[in-house]
Amino acid sequence: MINELNQWYVASVMAPMQRSDPVSGHIYPYTGWTDCIDWCQERFGCCESWHYVGEGIFEFKNKQDHLFFVLRWG
Repeated sequence: MINELNQWYVASVMAPMQRSDPVSGHIYPYTGWTDCIDWCQERFGCCESWHYVGEGIFEFKNKQDHLFFVLRWG
């Protein structure tokens, strides 16, 4: 999918890890994108060609970076 406002490629992924509340034990499956963010910083640098929008939404300037991300985390 392409963001029509900035023409960047959009990827939406579930968090790679589920986090749980240590007190209640409730599992929060929609948190934990830190691994994805760290991976993007290592592979693509510091946010010039990609953005973490929030809640599992990432945008990429280059189609190849978008596909690489989706293959790794999708």
